[in-house]
Amino acid sequence: MNRIVCVGNGYVDQDSAGSRVFDRLSTFPIPPGVEVLNAGLAGLDVLPLAEGMDRVIFVDNVIGCAPAGSVVLLGAEQAAANAPRAFGHDAGLAYALAMLPSVCDHPPRVVHVVGLEGPVSEHTIDQAAQLALELVCERGPDATRAMGGMS
Repeated sequence: MNRIVCVGNGYVDQDSAGSRVFDRLSTFPIPPGVEVLNAGLAGLDVLPLAEGMDRVIFVDNVIGCAPAGSVVLLGAEQAAANAPRAFGHDAGLAYALAMLPSVCDHPPRVVHVVGLEGPVSEHTIDQAAQLALELVCERGPDATRAMGGMS
């Protein structure tokens, strides 16, 4: 089983990319064996969503990873590299990914983060949704890269 886990606060524009990608993915045909979840502000509660999965693609806003309006693909280790040392209100997905190997008995074989560097456009949301679906179906790139900007 593979999963796309969209993270963020749909009510705060600077943190709504995950929710917006979830909404966009709900209009796509999702292949068998793939689940798409809106984790909202789950914090560390995203960790059980990765347990026992083969591939997990997280979708979230990122800051300082790429030019504004870009979609960036990060490996789990790269996304976790700037995690705070202690859990706090602003720990976010980076902290959860740093904890993933320590708390999951059966971590996913592949974890990627599709990050959206704000502000995002409808085109950027489409790009991120397509990339997440390609990755979860093992058709996407396995290397870190940034994709085109706003249109």
